[in-house]
Amino acid sequence: MLIIKIITLVCCVGIKAELWAQRIHEIGISLDADLNYRLSYKTGKTKNFFRLQTLFLNGNNIKKGRGQESDFGIGFSLGTESRHSLANNIAFVYGFNLGLNYQVATRTIIGDPSQLTLKTIPNMNIILGMNYRLGKHWVISLELLPYFNVELVAAYSNLKETQKTVDIDYGLRWSSLQLIVAYRFNKIH
Repeated sequence: MLIIKIITLVCCVGIKAELWAQRIHEIGISLDADLNYRLSYKTGKTKNFFRLQTLFLNGNNIKKGRGQESDFGIGFSLGTESRHSLANNIAFVYGFNLGLNYQVATRTIIGDPSQLTLKTIPNMNIILGMNYRLGKHWVISLELLPYFNVELVAAYSNLKETQKTVDIDYGLRWSSLQLIVAYRFNKIH
């Protein structure tokens, strides 16, 4: 719970500071190597940006013989990025994200107890990448996101808690690579 409070505090302070000095906005879609997509919003000055990625929305519902499995997940991340110009319209991008994901999974088989798994996953990413501006309004970014996750898992059977675990996961995987295509515009009046 302390981690969630810290992330919320950092996000609120970051949002307030960045909204005070808005100049440029970028709205786009990011796609990772596993073909998961997210909405992306960035705002800031020419070199420093506040980032928000949201709608890590996923789920499925599968019927198997006498049972059914379903899962659902949602999440968001907030962070900052800086850009260092390398050539005309090309920049090196670096920064960090803090995020939170939440997942719910259920499994029901006729004659067996129902199973429910809840996962809360606070995470942190370092951002390393390249940014290319196409004309005045389009930006294409390719980013590598090394990560650190803490996965808090609670498992239930017939609504009674059966297991609690904490998993720590870090590193770099194929899904840590993302492509962002964004539309860029000036200050909103």
